[in-house]
Formats: sequence, structure tokens, C-alpha cells
Amino acid sequence: MVCILEFVDRSPNHSLSLPGLPAACATSSPQAWQWSGDRLVANAGPGDNLFISPITRKSDLSAPVLRFPVEGDFLLSARVEVHFRETFDAAALIIGREEGVWAKLCLEFSPEHQPMVVSVVTRGTSDDANCVVHPHSWLYLRIARIGEGFAFHYSVANSSPWQLVRAFTLDSAAPLWAGFLIQSPRGSGCEGEFSDIRWDPATLNELRSGE
Repeated sequence: MVCILEFVDRSPNHSLSLPGLPAACATSSPQAWQWSGDRLVANAGPGDNLFISPITRKSDLSAPVLRFPVEGDFLLSARVEVHFRETFDAAALIIGREEGVWAKLCLEFSPEHQPMVVSVVTRGTSDDANCVVHPHSWLYLRIARIGEGFAFHYSVANSSPWQLVRAFTLDSAAPLWAGFLIQSPRGSGCEGEFSDIRWDPATLNELRSGE
């Protein structure tokens, strides 16, 4: 199948095809996304973020998101690479249902300037959970839907063994979407790349092993 990137609200005459995804994609930030050969290139602007603080309740919803509707169980994975500059620069896979209900799995630049796997689940406010430091600026990330639940995994080879980051629900019956995100909440902007993007309408058998 082919995913057509529709530039919503800004440049309706522009389009971009991504192979393999099950439905048309949409974004309100067309300048942030480009399909280049075999990879999706994403650019965040200064201060772009997607987070609702559980401490202050301050909301920042500025990060570019490219998303498409999904149904049923599935596995969505990609090789994610980030050209890090500043703390919390990140590229992510994201899943969501409605405003204020989403979850993102990030490869993010830590305050110690190390690449780190980070996950955020938002249900009105966001949590923020660090998983593991990674020695490189690239990693494979994956979202799995299993019934009403979801699982985040990472891998160094887009294959077993997948490492479980977290399992969760989104507690909403609104339509589901999945996609990609780029952010630079404390920086002047950053670039990320998504390649080897894979969509599999299958059910994950083993949550812990990721198989």
C-alpha cells in the first residue's frame, strides 16, 4: 500500500508518497517532512515539543507530527536516527486517540548529552520515563497494539531480541492514529530520519520478548 502525505491547512497542492503504510498520512506542519529516496526526513523548529507537564500542567503542542489512521492489532517499526544538538532533541514513533491522549517512544538526547530511549504516555497530563542509554544516535523503535493495550519496544537490528520499554493503555474509545514526531524543546531545531519503516497488521505474541 502507499501512504499519501496530505499537507493539511497550509499547502494542499503538495503531496508525498510513503510506501507500505495502510492509509493516508496528514500533518499540519508540511515544511517539517520530506521523503528522500528511502527515508523520511523530519525537521523540528526552535522549541518544538509535545508534552503536558504533570507538575505545572503547562501544555506545549508545537512538535511536528505526521500521522495516519489505524485499526486492529499491528506492529509499526522504523530505524530512527537523530542529529542531536541540544538536550531533549528527539525523534519518535507516536500513537494517539484524541487531543490530550497520546504516547510517544523517543530516541532523545539526555541532559548528560547521551542518546537515550525515553517514553511518554499522556492522558490529560504527560508522564516521562527514561529507559536506557544507547551508545549511538540511531536505534530501531516499535509500537505494537494488542487489543486495547499497547507496547513499546526497541532493538538494534529491527528484529529479535526486542527489548520491552513499557506496556500501557490510552483509556479512550476515540479513533486511533499512529505516526512520527520530531522535537527540539530546548534547542534551535534538529533533524531526524526514519528509515526501514515497516507496517505489519499482526498481533504480538510475546510481550516480554517482543516476538
